[in-house]
Amino acid sequence: MVSTQQRPTWVTLFCVAMMGCTCLTSTSHAQISSTDRQQMVNSLRDAATNFDAERISDLEASKQRLIKRAGDVADYFNRSTGAANRDAWMDYLKTDLLLDAIEADESVATMGREAVALQQRLIGTAPGLELTALRRLRDAVNELIPALRFRNKERTGELLAKQLETVAEKFEEMDSVPSVDDMATANLILGLLAETNQVAYAKDTLRQRFGHPNVAVWIDESVVQQVVNRPVNEVRPVNECILGTTINGTATMTGLVTANLLASQGSVGLNVSLAGHVVSHNRGYNKPVHLRTTGYGDVTASRNLYISESGVSMEPAYAQAVLRTEINSISHKCRLVRRIANKKAAETKPQADAIAVEKLRQQVGKQFVSQTDEAANMPSPDVLQKVRPMLQRLDIPEPTRALGSTQQSIYLRSFVQRNDQLAAPLPPPPIQNGYEAALQVHESAINNSLGYLLSGRTMNQAQLDKLLADAGRPAPVKSENDDEEEEEAFEIDFANSRPIIFEAREGKIRLGVRGERFSQGSRDLKRKLEITALYVPAKLADGSIILLREGEVDVKFPGQKRLGVREAGMKAPIKKNFSKVFPDTLMDQPLVVPQTVKADALRGRSYRPREVTAADGWLTVLLR
Repeated sequence: MVSTQQRPTWVTLFCVAMMGCTCLTSTSHAQISSTDRQQMVNSLRDAATNFDAERISDLEASKQRLIKRAGDVADYFNRSTGAANRDAWMDYLKTDLLLDAIEADESVATMGREAVALQQRLIGTAPGLELTALRRLRDAVNELIPALRFRNKERTGELLAKQLETVAEKFEEMDSVPSVDDMATANLILGLLAETNQVAYAKDTLRQRFGHPNVAVWIDESVVQQVVNRPVNEVRPVNECILGTTINGTATMTGLVTANLLASQGSVGLNVSLAGHVVSHNRGYNKPVHLRTTGYGDVTASRNLYISESGVSMEPAYAQAVLRTEINSISHKCRLVRRIANKKAAETKPQADAIAVEKLRQQVGKQFVSQTDEAANMPSPDVLQKVRPMLQRLDIPEPTRALGSTQQSIYLRSFVQRNDQLAAPLPPPPIQNGYEAALQVHESAINNSLGYLLSGRTMNQAQLDKLLADAGRPAPVKSENDDEEEEEAFEIDFANSRPIIFEAREGKIRLGVRGERFSQGSRDLKRKLEITALYVPAKLADGSIILLREGEVDVKFPGQKRLGVREAGMKAPIKKNFSKVFPDTLMDQPLVVPQTVKADALRGRSYRPREVTAADGWLTVLLR
């Protein structure tokens, strides 16, 4: 008796919503043990001893592979698009610059510079960079760059062996919680071993020791219940024939549909239940005898659903019913007939009640199954369908993920990393307080994505503003002074190593960039620079949390004991420009659920951070 006309998709809505949700169960916060540390040290020393320089990619073979892939790209655009679009792509890619340098046998520095420039043009957000031909060209460029860098194989082997030994000595002193420098060093070593095609088990050891998921989102059971739970108040006609008596009337069911999470690995386990109370008022007809009855029943139905990216699977539904009927009156013009009918009704009532109970159970169970089956008939959603092209454009593999649920929350463990990058060395700290949704991000996730994208790139102010806008940061509000001054736009060359600073430790979040050059107007400073801002969580009067910048934006020039005239003159403009990039407050805007979300209970809802913590490289944000 569950309505199929009033909101028939309560389970379907939840399934659609949950397909796109990610979350992580709470785990104990492990640390790097002395055994783990020693295994890393031993593996690095083994890699140093057994370094095989002959595994480094052959430079000439890498050149030929790139030439072929560049030709494939030209052929693709000649076949698949018009002349104008082809010319626009070829003008953007500028593959001829690298091809000409290879053909003319230019210096390694020239070829390397053009290869890096082409690599950067092949990585970005422009639609089309996900094309197979362009990704294959990018792979060829990625192979050529280390082949150029390590062209002197014997010398490379000697230098890298020494570097591996040095890192092994450093790791002997590693703390149980690796520092930012430890993470960067381990990532550098893994990258070098990957670029030189080593088979050393050091690569596997590093991946294992720095192998925890680095992104997690939690969805509390209460959110699931907001989507699924609903009251039931339905009226349906009664048309039955029991033991030769035709029964007509109406039945009203009131109750509640509820959902509870189940422990499940690889899918979200969900128990959906119906508990209802039924009252029916009926008239019975058996030849000339008429009777009036009232029935009182309780019904329950339950079904377990398991929701994954492959679809929805279900266990058989379970339904129960109990029913008590009362005969209010028996009508016939003859008193004797009424007495006989009353006696007969009393004799057959147990059997009639049993039949009625079974009919009620079957009716409720059938309709409950019909509604829950709607979820199983949904096409399996591809949760990465919209972001997959962007990942391919950015040369970021699809995150490995593992969906599941506990009795309290939905979770998914996710890795944001390439094969030559490390994930988190430690699991996220357990969440102690209540939330509706929670996000946990490790430093490595930012370094592996945004850091990889910006490594070695040159960006101007407009490009940086667009990047921040695409990331969800609102555009800074211009003051009257800004309008009057009309400052010249700046440009920055990001550092090749660790261009983005994202540190979440000891209750504070440090954000920043590292650069090799900064220019504004006619002023050009070719110096290493580090621009950072320190943020701390601050509670507002309504209980929400924002990130408040502690002090001013800090500008440093690493390696400079004293500031020269040029550095001192540029420090103030740099600080002023990046005070807009790193404003006084962050997380000061609510997160609003889009109107496109199908669940009425969630659409348009506003969430604000209620707790923000930073510990051991993990940023945790609780939303309510």
